[in-house]
Amino acid sequence: IEGYQQRQDLESAGRATVVAGLAHRRRGTTKDGVALLEPMIERLTPSGPSPALASLHVTLSQLYMLVGRYREMLEPAERGGEIARAQGDERLLGEAEMRRGVALDVLDQPEQGLCVLAEALPLVEGGGDLLTLSTTLGNMGAGAERLGWMEQARRHFKQALAVAERIGNPSQLCFAHANLGICLFGLGEWQEARRVLERALPLLETAGRGSDAAMLLASLGELALYEGSWGEASRTLREALAIAQEAGFREGRDRAQVDLAALEVLRGRPREAIERLEPLAEGEAPGAAVLLPYLAWAHLRIGDEHLQQAAYVAEQAVTRARKLPGTLADALWVQGMVLIRQGRHQEAERVLTEGAALAHEMPFPYFEARILVQLGILAQQQGKPEEARQRLEEALTIFRRLGAEKDVEQVEGMLGES
Repeated sequence: IEGYQQRQDLESAGRATVVAGLAHRRRGTTKDGVALLEPMIERLTPSGPSPALASLHVTLSQLYMLVGRYREMLEPAERGGEIARAQGDERLLGEAEMRRGVALDVLDQPEQGLCVLAEALPLVEGGGDLLTLSTTLGNMGAGAERLGWMEQARRHFKQALAVAERIGNPSQLCFAHANLGICLFGLGEWQEARRVLERALPLLETAGRGSDAAMLLASLGELALYEGSWGEASRTLREALAIAQEAGFREGRDRAQVDLAALEVLRGRPREAIERLEPLAEGEAPGAAVLLPYLAWAHLRIGDEHLQQAAYVAEQAVTRARKLPGTLADALWVQGMVLIRQGRHQEAERVLTEGAALAHEMPFPYFEARILVQLGILAQQQGKPEEARQRLEEALTIFRRLGAEKDVEQVEGMLGES
């Protein structure tokens, strides 16, 4: 970069800055990459549109996402696309449109984002850049997952992994394994999910401590959490959190914090969970649809003194999740628990029944079973012991099939007392 600038070759300096920015993204120093790209864009802009300027904008959109500057992602993606389109560069236009689709998805417009990604895919395939292709397919899977289209998500994640295996980049492979693994977890294929995730663990030695390593460990930690291996979950999630914080990777940080907060609640420490989650829920932060149900759950576990706050947060969670159907079952689960505590049984039954049907359709078997447990509790309180037992036995069957050991113990205990 310095050599090109000394020769007043700003176009080449811009291209080299893109490569340096991507290197920072891989090694977990993304903020340093942003600090390189922003001033270079300012330097090149007065010279007019160029391929290097388009690439700088597109790369900046990617780095903004990783550091959590979500509201700023869309503009550089659009600007990069405008330049690429004007210059007839279809390869770069495909990458710019992919970034625009991701920005729309992150900004709670997943259907529109997925449409943009689907339109970008032929351009990316034609451009021949396998790294961009793997990333595009992975982002299509993530968009489908947020919409609750789980089989479509699985297909895209498997395609992304197949392309990543052709490349051999350890960081990209960690990212692709993490995506497929957590999708399989959602689908209820936990043994296969663990196999996929553990297959990528040896890659961590060469992948560095960047966002992709954090994603892999967070996925493995989440699986361990719900399997009931709480010690493993705590260790893995804390390592994922440390890497995400070092790398300035906001999504990874928030995801690890949500799962650690869930673990705190399960261990009877809801106040610690609230301390983790409240700072993340401030403002209109993307990702709130995922964390708000767990914040409401933590308030609910404290007791009646926090019941009003639990109800408020649960309502926010459902409102937000209506835009992201893949997160709605969780929100309805916690809202149903709040309504049961409030004695509003008819409303609780309506909410929980909707959640159970949604989780069954997607399918999200673990979340379906959690809701069935609450429907069982509700039936007990309504004086319907046979219905309560049926709901709990349905939940137990799912938990046993998945291998959710702590949940099996809990439901077996409830059935033993009925």
